[in-house]
Amino acid sequence: MKLKFWGLIFFLHLAAVLIGQPKLSVFQSKEQIIWGEPDTLTLVLKSATDAISWIEFKDTLLAEVEVLEYGKIDTGAFEGGWELQQNLIITSFDTGYFVIPPFRILVGGDSVFSNPLLLRVEEGVAEIAPDLLPIADILEEPLSLWEKLWGWGKYVLLIFIIVLIIWYVRYWYLNKKSKIVDGGELIEKTFKERFETELLSIEMDKDWEQGRLKVFYTRTSDLLRRYLEFRFQLKAMEQTTSEITAQLELTGIQQMDRERLVAALRMSDMVKFARSQGASGQHQQMIAVLKELSEHFGFGENE
Repeated sequence: MKLKFWGLIFFLHLAAVLIGQPKLSVFQSKEQIIWGEPDTLTLVLKSATDAISWIEFKDTLLAEVEVLEYGKIDTGAFEGGWELQQNLIITSFDTGYFVIPPFRILVGGDSVFSNPLLLRVEEGVAEIAPDLLPIADILEEPLSLWEKLWGWGKYVLLIFIIVLIIWYVRYWYLNKKSKIVDGGELIEKTFKERFETELLSIEMDKDWEQGRLKVFYTRTSDLLRRYLEFRFQLKAMEQTTSEITAQLELTGIQQMDRERLVAALRMSDMVKFARSQGASGQHQQMIAVLKELSEHFGFGENE
């Protein structure tokens, strides 16, 4: 008799616990839709407590399932607690079977999960309300000839302006470097001073050791050509080695000296094509050649 009594008490207690447990259910109006057809999901939560943290929905439930509209959350009371309900209008623009995973809501700090759903989407054309249709692509009018020319022309103009700014900055910088301050007055450096300063800077920077081979070639080649222009009044900056050689033959310089200058130009060309770090000896040799030329030929009467 006592065993039956305590068994009855246990089952009554278990039933009370189960009745007090929150329950989240999800219902769908259609288990099968066609492409773009709306379907309504209804979420119903029954709970004995009002300490509820509802779901914050996004624009999609899955990558293939979109949420078109969120309904408001309706709250009501029933015997033993609270009932919350919300409708979602969903659709899909893909075909196939899609499993909508369980929804999760916090009730009194504990997670409550719903049942999963299976949505089947087949091909077809659905009648969709105009406000639910995807936004149509905006038709663009063809560009006129003037608009096409301006579309390209503005980039050409921008490139021209950038090149002009770079040229001006370089010109200003080179002119600024050619001046020193002495007693508060600006005094122009002689070409010899500029040559020796630049050569020392090249030697100290050792660009080839930093992988800046192109920078080293540009600096040494420009310095050699500026020296030829100053010392022998040649047009060397924009000329090839062959063109400079032809000019040297018209200067009256002795053949041995011409050969020395041509050798320096060819050495500069060799440094240009020295792509590897292992050619550092060649770079040091180029610096030595520049020093030797300035010492042998000097800087003429212009200095």
